[in-house]
Amino acid sequence: MKIKKGDAVLVTWTDAQSHNNWQDTKGPFPPAAARSLGFVIEDTPKYLSVAQSLADDGTLGDVLSIPRGMIQKIVKK
Repeated sequence: MKIKKGDAVLVTWTDAQSHNNWQDTKGPFPPAAARSLGFVIEDTPKYLSVAQSLADDGTLGDVLSIPRGMIQKIVKK
């Protein structure tokens, strides 16, 4: 699927997760499944950046950059 700057997308991705309490050594300690909805700002071979908000004056709100290796699926909305 071809996406371009400004497209609204739903990104399903795997996020790192910290377990900061005392833990049983048996685990499990899986990473977290995540979904983020936003507007494409940058689409590079290394990462995808999406913004939650785009203002009329061209400013961006809440930009998230997700490494490509963590992305499971991208759906254009």
